[in-house]
Amino acid sequence: YKRTLYKHWIDEDGDCQNTRAEVLIRDDDDGVVEFKGQDQCEVLGGTWFDPYTGQTFRVAKDLDVDHVVPLKNAHESGAWAWSEEKRKEYANYLKYNKHLLAVIASENRKKGDKGPDRYMPPRKAFHCEYVQIWVKIKEDWELEMTEAEGETVQKLLAQCP
Repeated sequence: YKRTLYKHWIDEDGDCQNTRAEVLIRDDDDGVVEFKGQDQCEVLGGTWFDPYTGQTFRVAKDLDVDHVVPLKNAHESGAWAWSEEKRKEYANYLKYNKHLLAVIASENRKKGDKGPDRYMPPRKAFHCEYVQIWVKIKEDWELEMTEAEGETVQKLLAQCP
């Protein structure tokens, strides 16, 4: 696995806002985003609720945009066989608004490339949704789950309403 195989944070629609900026704009809670400069390419501030921790943030640089199913996990689950174009699409996918989530940078780093068998967000109220998102992404992209991942997902989903 090499992260460079997954070209991410591209400006797909040519409006100068890369995927990270698009997610921050999309996920802003109050609809008032502050930009750096007149061109409105880079997001500086807004209001974001981090579903992983339950905290609210106002400074964009405090946040990472997390691939819920991390790039390395996707790679090891079948994305290694994808074309360069499909890997780029996965890394920047905006059509499902839970594929990429704005979360506090430190929590995203704790998660790293781990699946639900080795990482769950600290906010327990998000566990069911997190696992449901995980399963949807794995199914939509035809990615496999390890045995440990599958067992953990089944166990967690059994506890969900």
